[in-house]
Amino acid sequence: MKNKQFDISNIFQDQNKKVKGACAKAIFNYLKAKASEDDLKKIKEKIQSYGFNINLDKISPVKMYPIGLELAIIFSLSEVLNWKEKEIKELGRNVPKLSFIVKFFIKYLISLEKGYKSSPIYWKTHFNFGILETPEINKKEKYLILVLKDFSIHPLYCKFLEGYFETMAGFILGKRDVSCNETKCVYRGDNYHEFKIQW
Repeated sequence: MKNKQFDISNIFQDQNKKVKGACAKAIFNYLKAKASEDDLKKIKEKIQSYGFNINLDKISPVKMYPIGLELAIIFSLSEVLNWKEKEIKELGRNVPKLSFIVKFFIKYLISLEKGYKSSPIYWKTHFNFGILETPEINKKEKYLILVLKDFSIHPLYCKFLEGYFETMAGFILGKRDVSCNETKCVYRGDNYHEFKIQW
């Protein structure tokens, strides 16, 4: 998927839409185990070219950063490491495993229902924009639906969220065989994002 298909300049310039640094920090920790020193240097340089002159080693997991920083990191991985949707989704799967904020959140969940209904609250503590809704859970047919509104970043970020939601659901369910697929997307003409998680 070519980044230039979408006008994302406004995302990089928007300082109001923010996300906690936990994901960016976890992504960087994941990269240190996956990428060479030379590739890490190129990734850092590419991130700077998007306008983010920030020391990735010193990102605070609890401080709020512009969402453009996360997108710049994802674009940089796509360009330097040639990562496609598959690798970006795998990145999303691994980020929750490396985040102490996620571990803290999961620690206090005792049931699928509680975890599902708490998802919008967790979202609000992580992002200062976007509305996450929990319209349907079906334990008999083993699926649940997440709806994300007022959240337009980039299709690659949708793949990242697929992986992220998949692992989060797996934590709550205590299962590994969990799948998450985006069934509706604003980049395919829908009014909101919809993710179906099955186990």
